Amino acid sequence: MVRLQTNLSDDDIIQRAAKVGVGMMSASIQYINPNYSGEFIFGYGELDEQQLVEGVYRLAQVIKA
Repeated sequence: MVRLQTNLSDDDIIQRAAKVGVGMMSASIQYINPNYSGEFIFGYGELDEQQLVEGVYRLAQVIKA
């Protein structure tokens, strides 16, 4: 799970991440009061360390863009 500080909406981040092969979902559905934004759960359960590093790098590139 990660909290990102950006002006992008959760949907924008998820869509940009998907375009570069990074699977994630908003954590807001996990809260009783889903007013949180910028918190995400990654789908990295089966990845090795190098794949995790690559995924974080890709995500950083699309958030900066």
